[in-house]
Amino acid sequence: MNWAPDVESAVRQVREQGPGVTLTDGQRESFSVVPVSVTGLSADLFISTDKTNRAVGFVRVAQSRARAFRISQVVAVSAEKMRLSSETADSHFLRLVCEVPALDVAFRRFLEDIRVRIDDGTSPDDAVPEAARDWRRLLELAKQGKSVQQLAGLYGELKMLQMLAAEHGADAASWWKGSDGERQDFRSHSSRIEVKTTTQPGNDRVTIHGLGQLDPAGHARCHLALLEVEIAPEGETVDDLVDQLERTGIPVPVLDGTLEASGYVVGNAEHSEHLFTVRRLRWWPIEADGPGLRASQLASRMLQGVTGVQYELALGALGDPLDEDESAQVITRFGEGDA
Repeated sequence: MNWAPDVESAVRQVREQGPGVTLTDGQRESFSVVPVSVTGLSADLFISTDKTNRAVGFVRVAQSRARAFRISQVVAVSAEKMRLSSETADSHFLRLVCEVPALDVAFRRFLEDIRVRIDDGTSPDDAVPEAARDWRRLLELAKQGKSVQQLAGLYGELKMLQMLAAEHGADAASWWKGSDGERQDFRSHSSRIEVKTTTQPGNDRVTIHGLGQLDPAGHARCHLALLEVEIAPEGETVDDLVDQLERTGIPVPVLDGTLEASGYVVGNAEHSEHLFTVRRLRWWPIEADGPGLRASQLASRMLQGVTGVQYELALGALGDPLDEDESAQVITRFGEGDA
């Protein structure tokens, strides 16, 4: 058998090479499959494609674990008794099928998680239910649509992460905090960056959420970045940026965790209909005594019971944006002095 090291490679192999090893139930259906494992020692996970070229997964399990179930109204898991063309006896398999076409990429990432668990020593009997438990909420999130502005906002934060990673390496991932409420999007001990993204050319007003976004927090350097982006056919999707960041060494669990906290899961094809490109990036320093509302400047008794603070800030009140050299220094010096 020709092994594939991961699910994506297996899908490509099935699509390009056609019939090879087959898996059949002896009556109705037959699938060309590719076994998936980095070690090449455990033929338990097999990948095929359906008539629409979408991935289908098969996991060999004990008869006692061959039970049908569903995951978040996205993935159907059925129990099948099937035989590989390279073997002489039937085995019990779980067949995994994504029932939401737009989530095929998310489904392949789910199958890859199963592959990793099996290669790391988890039995196939346990790998599927464990992955299903961890992915139940993720698949629910993946189904949820995002507005253009929501996607643009996430694109802007990922672009900033890409710039920081280009200067500081994969450790920059630890600075990205995403949607954690009232604090800045990027934080180190010595530096802060709040990222705002707009699809409106020349927009000079931003919405500030909470009393912490423009609060330098003691002696930290704090900057506000405004990315003007446009939808363009030559642009990138949010998923494109995630893929680029993963390829540069950003730890996948860290990246996926922050994306999940922001309510986003890679792999919804509908989100990839929107491609963005950066038109302009401007920076402003945020001073402790500058325009804006700050929790640190209000007495604690004044903050009791106060929630959901949101206001608009005219950027002209912050003065002129930084010049090109000063802007570059924000990225270069971010995290400077951190222990």
